[in-house]
Amino acid sequence: MDFTSFLIFFMCLNFTIAANEKKIENYVEGYRFKSVSCWADNETIATKYCYIKAVSRIVTTLNIGVKILKAFRKPYYVRLILSYRYGTITRPVIDTKEQEWCGAMNGENIHLFMQMTITQIQRTASKLFHKCPYDESDIDIQNVTIEDSKALSVFNSGIYQGNVTVTKNTKIAFQVITLGEVKSHIRDSFGRK
Repeated sequence: MDFTSFLIFFMCLNFTIAANEKKIENYVEGYRFKSVSCWADNETIATKYCYIKAVSRIVTTLNIGVKILKAFRKPYYVRLILSYRYGTITRPVIDTKEQEWCGAMNGENIHLFMQMTITQIQRTASKLFHKCPYDESDIDIQNVTIEDSKALSVFNSGIYQGNVTVTKNTKIAFQVITLGEVKSHIRDSFGRK
């Protein structure tokens, strides 16, 4: 390789690196799923699939499929806890407490954060959100992304753990734990000065 070819190669390489850095710099605010785990009791609910899919270098989607084995009616409860992660320790930021599932689906006394979460998921899983009872059926939540930058603008940058638990008589029927990263203009961390 002569000097001119080397110079052209080097300039192209620098241009490509600069273009990729610019693309990453443009991704200032947003949410990226990093991992998900699901657990089901296999009596009431069974997990068909549970995974994160990378659509691009900066976009990942949440995909969960469940089969309802026994029709469920009142009283099932759902609880959503969002925690900020410091290394291996997490600290709750939002806790919706237990909410009666059927009441929440009917819009009765629903926590604002749960309502926002339902709105994000509703675009891809319309069968999940309806009035009770829930009969035996398959529910597919596919390609969910968190796109509302206004909602994210109040969160600090960092790693967050989401924990959604569905219970009946204090027994867990289904649980989803997600891990994700928020990129935000707020650089402080919760609880530190």
